[in-house]
Amino acid sequence: MTVLHEDLPPIFLIGSERSGTNLLRKLITQHQKAYFGPPPAHFLKHLYPTAPYYQAEHHVTELGFRDMVQDAMNLCYVHWSPWDVEFEVDQIIAGYQKVYNNYNAVHLSDYMMREYSRAKGYEAYFCKDNHIYNYVFEILHFIPDAKFIYLYRDPRDFALSQKKRTLQTDSIRKIAKLWRDEQQKCIAAALHLKTNQILFISYEELIENTENKVRKVCEFLGVEFLSEANNVAVMNGPIVTKEWENLAKPVLKRNSKKYLKELSSREIREIESIVCKQMSYLGYGAPVCASSSFLYKVFDEIGLHLYSFLRRKYFPDQRDRWAYERTKMTKAIAERRLG
Repeated sequence: MTVLHEDLPPIFLIGSERSGTNLLRKLITQHQKAYFGPPPAHFLKHLYPTAPYYQAEHHVTELGFRDMVQDAMNLCYVHWSPWDVEFEVDQIIAGYQKVYNNYNAVHLSDYMMREYSRAKGYEAYFCKDNHIYNYVFEILHFIPDAKFIYLYRDPRDFALSQKKRTLQTDSIRKIAKLWRDEQQKCIAAALHLKTNQILFISYEELIENTENKVRKVCEFLGVEFLSEANNVAVMNGPIVTKEWENLAKPVLKRNSKKYLKELSSREIREIESIVCKQMSYLGYGAPVCASSSFLYKVFDEIGLHLYSFLRRKYFPDQRDRWAYERTKMTKAIAERRLG
């Protein structure tokens, strides 16, 4: 049986990375007093597919759940912005058992984010974890009052932002397919939600008319908007990578349509040929769904593999230590189901 909370429902963000997701997490946290946005631990991405194998490994439900809690804590603390509230495994299990009468990854995610937010002085949480679009209906099954925000961005600017990532090796066509596939999942999920369950926001609207959009988010959540930001930190310690450095700056009002100057006309055409349907659905014009030339596809893939080879050979990976440890840890979680 699912236990319902009597307080504010959690809010989940669906969308793609490089679409202002951490910016929205920051703005929501700082412009009202009820919802906190924890640094994303990506609980469901790693734990939901693996959950059955914790139980199969032990044949005793609580022992398997204990391992899941330990992995969940690792996801919080082996992190580019580690949680700054210390939890113990026994503490989490004891508190969880007072609220829920079954063991599953959705409830564990819900419990840990809610407890962390309460420790920070907030009543509820805003979950920005990746790949939430894969688990919308699972979340609603276990947390029926959950709400969602769909944040999306012009695919051409999304592709440019992805292209600039420090460790990016994907071709422009692969990046476009990523955006297309993720929006397909978000749009399909949103189609089955009621208007009081989901709010649509474009990144361009968010940066151009920030106060108005954050006010609308607060109305959707049923909380009071604070015109004066409370400056609650949403990052713990310094921002450790260039990818998130803009979070320390004011909202970048002109951070759109950069693709016009920084992508070639060929790259723009390739992107539009792949994402035309979803691009049109989300209001970014109606480009022609033309097919790409075979020669460009071949060149794109050869260039990608050549770049990847040269980078690995002559430019060794300079990522921070936390990234190596997190990759090692998430692989260990995946091995429970992959063998």
